[in-house]
Amino acid sequence: MNKFFLIVMVLGFSITSLAQKSVSGQVLEKETNMPLIGVTIMVKNSTKGTTTDFDGNYQMNGITDTDILVFSYLGYKSEDVLVSGQTNINVSLEADAQEMDEVVITALNIQRDKESLGYSVSQVSAEEVNVAKENNVMNSLSGKVSGLQITQANTGVDGSSRILLRGVTTINGSNRPLVVVDGIPISGDAGGGSQWGGVDRGDALSDINPDDVESISVLKGAGAAAAYGSLGMHGVILVTTKSGGKKKGIGVSINSSFTFTEVALTPDLQNEYGTGAFGDFSPVGGDGRPILDYPFSWSWGPKMEGQPYTNWLGKPDSFTSHGNPYDQFYQNGYSASNSVAFEGQSEKGSFRISITDENARGINADNTLAKKTFNIRGKSYLTDNFSIDGKMTYLTSKVKNRPALAEDGANTALQLSLMPRDIRLSDVRNNTVNANGEEIKWNLDNTFNNPYWSQDNVKNSDEKDRFQGVISANWDVAHNFKVTGKTGMDYIIYDYTQYAARGSQFQSNGLGNYGHDTGKSRVWNSDVLATYNTNISDVRMTLSLGSSYRNEYSSYVNISGNDAKVPNLHRISNYKNSYSSEGTSEKGVYSFYGLGQFSYRGFLYFDATLRNDNSSALPKENNSYWYHSENMSLLFSKLLGIESSTFNKGKLRGSFAVVGNDTSPYRTQSVYNVDQTVTLPYTVGSIPSSLPSFDLRPESSESWEVGAELGFFNNRLQLDFTYYETKTKDQIMAVPISGSTGYESTVINAGVIANKGYEFQLNAIPLEFDYFSWDLGFNFTKSNSKVESLNDGLESITLNTLQAVSVEARPGEEFGSIYGYDFLRDNFGRKLITNDGFAQKGERVKLGSITPDWYGGITNKFRYKNFSISTLITIQEGGEFYSYGRAYRMFFGTDARSLEGRETGIIVDGINENTGFVNAAPAPAMLTHYSDIFTNEVATNQILDASNVKFKELILTYDLPSSLLRNSFIQSGSISAIGRNLFYFYNAAGDIDPEAGYSSGPTGTALEHSSLPSTRSYGLNLKINF
Repeated sequence: MNKFFLIVMVLGFSITSLAQKSVSGQVLEKETNMPLIGVTIMVKNSTKGTTTDFDGNYQMNGITDTDILVFSYLGYKSEDVLVSGQTNINVSLEADAQEMDEVVITALNIQRDKESLGYSVSQVSAEEVNVAKENNVMNSLSGKVSGLQITQANTGVDGSSRILLRGVTTINGSNRPLVVVDGIPISGDAGGGSQWGGVDRGDALSDINPDDVESISVLKGAGAAAAYGSLGMHGVILVTTKSGGKKKGIGVSINSSFTFTEVALTPDLQNEYGTGAFGDFSPVGGDGRPILDYPFSWSWGPKMEGQPYTNWLGKPDSFTSHGNPYDQFYQNGYSASNSVAFEGQSEKGSFRISITDENARGINADNTLAKKTFNIRGKSYLTDNFSIDGKMTYLTSKVKNRPALAEDGANTALQLSLMPRDIRLSDVRNNTVNANGEEIKWNLDNTFNNPYWSQDNVKNSDEKDRFQGVISANWDVAHNFKVTGKTGMDYIIYDYTQYAARGSQFQSNGLGNYGHDTGKSRVWNSDVLATYNTNISDVRMTLSLGSSYRNEYSSYVNISGNDAKVPNLHRISNYKNSYSSEGTSEKGVYSFYGLGQFSYRGFLYFDATLRNDNSSALPKENNSYWYHSENMSLLFSKLLGIESSTFNKGKLRGSFAVVGNDTSPYRTQSVYNVDQTVTLPYTVGSIPSSLPSFDLRPESSESWEVGAELGFFNNRLQLDFTYYETKTKDQIMAVPISGSTGYESTVINAGVIANKGYEFQLNAIPLEFDYFSWDLGFNFTKSNSKVESLNDGLESITLNTLQAVSVEARPGEEFGSIYGYDFLRDNFGRKLITNDGFAQKGERVKLGSITPDWYGGITNKFRYKNFSISTLITIQEGGEFYSYGRAYRMFFGTDARSLEGRETGIIVDGINENTGFVNAAPAPAMLTHYSDIFTNEVATNQILDASNVKFKELILTYDLPSSLLRNSFIQSGSISAIGRNLFYFYNAAGDIDPEAGYSSGPTGTALEHSSLPSTRSYGLNLKINF
């Protein structure tokens, strides 16, 4: 009997073995018949599977006739095939346009289906950044992504941009999101000047070439960015560059654009009163020239009615206005960009090589940019399961004569705005230097320059070479297990020179000066990631373990001097007095992390991240810190089976994360500086102004968000809503301490800031026909950051200042409160006026806040056959800023608003401080403004509303029809007319651009001081693919 059963079992096993077989085949893209690499082939309802190789081929063993093979590939429609006796099964997969839109790049450059994500992410296509191009590619994102706030200051060509993602989460930090290019984090610090002047040397983000961009993903919450550790605390912007052709052979593409730039918005100046004070002309000195000392160099003189008078040069002239000096001084600028790319693909790999040449000139005649970018990328499939991908980008740029800003004597906009209204600009141009080589100007104030003298004699040159390289390897160890490794470097060398000639008292008391700054920085990132995926019943799992190391190094050498010996020789050896400084900085962070992704039946997804960072910038006892994130997504429309052509998508999502943040190097160590001395016979040392902390801890930020995504009418109407909250504690900051300690501040962990808000995004196709369609988009963001606490006993931290106005962080208030002096008032808020009719200086109070009530954007795209029109309108409601530029113009008498009360005096609204009756005493207009603004430093009237509605972008495109190109070597082409920053539909500040700060830091939009005019640009873009 036992032998019988044994025989039966052997026969049964043999029959089963004979029923199993090997199945092979090839998977192609239906439209192009190109092989698809990495297609997943699974036996339905089992864990058995494989993937295609670089030729699209696959082979599976142990397959039965009743098995169903499931072919799936991200961005393509899946296909089920019953084996049923077949041994060779070839499949052509069709691209799924709807699914393509839902494929996004997430942390660590991992492609994910958007439906599976438990956090908010937005993706911007290449077309949205490389048609109406900006020099800084980040500016092209403005108004297109909810939660992302980008402002571009008027600081000349290649200036920096202020970038915030979901508001402010640290009090003293940069709050700028991390920018990652092809998986490698790059440096991107803010730029700009200070209230006392300087120039904006741009930021590193302007080095990203728009023509090389394939897509940009914006990871908004900590749950999305936690995999990047402390670098991703403020969110992450992922830039993916183009990698090569999708078809066999070699293709060539050309992208060429040319735009004009013109002045769009200037201050409103009055044209009725000229040089003088108290309604009289300036007294004439012994040399026959008017004595143009304050206040007689202001525009508070007689009314200009063409009467004869002696002008500022001592010559007879007619007393009349000569128009808008901005229009006469500034010229039209331009930007020209030409790019050519070669790309191709074969069964062994792909490549792309691009060269871009960019030249630009600003509205200042000598402010120019010359930039060249060379990019090469290649991917090679060395074996069926091993590939390498490498990229190298080299950029060289030179910016000449970046404009001076704010209170800098060389700020041409400052001088033009204060120049008396009767002065002819051609006279200023033709009279810059006297016989002794000294500057000629219309006033005796040594802090100001003649704008033409500045243009001719104050120069700078900013050169930069940047190299970015990355190489990665991918090893498919098995069909469900792979290992990837990547290393990349971002290396920058800069050389900045600035000089001013002798002859101007503002420039080192007439001696002239020179400065030469050189330096380099290197950021090196390396990481390795092992990924395993499997199916257990209806649960699909992807588990990853990884490690990374980041090294940051920088060094600089600065030399400066004054008192030139020989004219026009700008070398340090030519200056009698010279000074120098030198320094280095280095920091290392190594990390370990794990990621897990779980899905159940295609409607429930759960992700988790755990990471540990170890930073050399923190004390040994506190340099290791952990954080984590958990994200969940539920497609309730699939779960409940309620999907239809009317309601086709319903998703709920939620995310929770705890992330940390370290600090800059050397804040936990006692150091001293060896100072350079010229006259002393002994060595002099000094200590830093900030006392170090020996027990500094990492910052900790806890955040959560919930959201919903709804799709109607086959996704012709899509809604996305998110609510989020973030609380950051143990803020690393320098707080003031008593001067008796020998220090000005100390570095501590203190303070809590809470940030919360909500975002809404709508995408719709209201009309869609064979030859016509209309796409509509709207995004809305409301974000508020509140300072909950600071260090014990500390009332506020000053974040930025301009004259007597400061931007502060105060407990119980929103971040970025603007403080300054108000008028003296009674208990009912009425101004208390003196018997002479003047208001008085009151208390220092909160005057406004930089935080807008909300902001957003509206996009429209209309298509008719081969024509399309795209528009972008940006909106901001609320928020305030302080304009010292307007304050200056008011008491100098050049502003149009200063006309009030010129003849009759100004009756200030308020009550007499002695009688209590309504004030009826007129005060001279000039003295009123001078007293309010300069003497009493009252800032109330110069706090302006930043609300605005702006026509940001217009693109008209014509795609060359295929019938026209059928018999040519051109595959496709388009020509576009483009416009950027065209005009304001509404601007509450009137004649001042609410984005016109002089810095791109977190508080950069709070303070305006005599900024360059706002500009608009318009031009053409041509694309041709061969």
